[in-house]
Amino acid sequence: MTIVKIGDSRELIHTLDDSSIDCVMTSPPYWGLRDYGHDNQMGLENTPEEYLDNMVGLFSDIKDKLKPDGNCFVNLGDTYNGTKKGNKCLKNNMVNTEGFTKQKSNIPDKCLCMIPERFAWQMIQTGWILRNKIIWYKPNHMPESVTDRLTKSYEVIYHFVKLQKYYYDLDAIRELHKTMENRPSGMARSQKYNGKYKGSSINPEISNSSRARTQRKQKPYAVVERNTETVEYRENLPTLSELKEYLKKYKTQSGLTVDEIESIYGNQAAHHWFSGECYPTSNDWIKLKNIINFDDTYDEVMTAIYTKPSDKINNVKGKNPGDVWHINTKPYSKAHFAVYPLELIRRPILVGCPVGGVVLDPFGGSGTTAEFCRKNQRGCIIFELNPEYEQLIKDRTMLDTPDITSF
Repeated sequence: MTIVKIGDSRELIHTLDDSSIDCVMTSPPYWGLRDYGHDNQMGLENTPEEYLDNMVGLFSDIKDKLKPDGNCFVNLGDTYNGTKKGNKCLKNNMVNTEGFTKQKSNIPDKCLCMIPERFAWQMIQTGWILRNKIIWYKPNHMPESVTDRLTKSYEVIYHFVKLQKYYYDLDAIRELHKTMENRPSGMARSQKYNGKYKGSSINPEISNSSRARTQRKQKPYAVVERNTETVEYRENLPTLSELKEYLKKYKTQSGLTVDEIESIYGNQAAHHWFSGECYPTSNDWIKLKNIINFDDTYDEVMTAIYTKPSDKINNVKGKNPGDVWHINTKPYSKAHFAVYPLELIRRPILVGCPVGGVVLDPFGGSGTTAEFCRKNQRGCIIFELNPEYEQLIKDRTMLDTPDITSF
């Protein structure tokens, strides 16, 4: 079921029952960035402080309507303070990336206002728990003509909750593990070795160089799936300091320097062992014994390898997708330009709202949230200030007669 209410979110929120919403997914107007053509719109306040007070006040009321185990996701972008007039997006889809006319703000011109960070901090101060700061990186981000800073290429999505225990269906958004079965073809290929042993008599195949291990000379290499069910380990090893003194004793008796040992051995790992920085592998131990002829004091513990179940086994349902999302922006020709893509809200809604639950978007815009919810067995309540967007919402939700209530 989709319910759309036309009016000011700060008033409409009081028409909902307390603890009736499972999830909030929204993208509020950013401060000083766009004019949506309505006198009561948020985002055109004189100062960032006034804007943040309005925002945090609204979300305090939203908090009452959210279920105790509910989730709240807020997509928010930042603004550079400036003295240029903004353009009305409904007229020409233009955006002034440096901000609207500065009136009472004490922020210097061209200074980043840090609106998302300040919003998140004030939300925490009013009792919200901030669980994630998600980075939405836009691979197809808009180019900018500025020459004295870098182009903006990301926005943030904050994940807030009311309590420490809350609904969270991570299995709904897990991603495939990168095993050989789901890697793209062409991962195994020939590659010439170009590391520090190039042209040397030292065989890179036996060296401990990380580049030599991956850039095999005249041989193909392939990405191999690691066994995650068991791990190898050794028991009762001497301390590194004990082993260092032991090896130094036999090095002195052999009359060899560390450089000479490394030359005989075939790589530059020996100085780590003689400095007490790390343990030789079992194979290294056997080779080293043949060079400096130490006794069998530690032979058993240094060469005996055991296996045990791994403490970390890949979840069969997939991996956690992480907090950096690479998602292209998607144009929607019938709507104003500030439309977030369906893919961006897929994860928050699937993870934060159960099937049959209700999602609230207090800044509904063209109805992207409602469209996703309709396609994924979730109910949706949309607030939208501008009545001009009513038809956009109807088109987006593909409903001839949606339940629209004007406040």
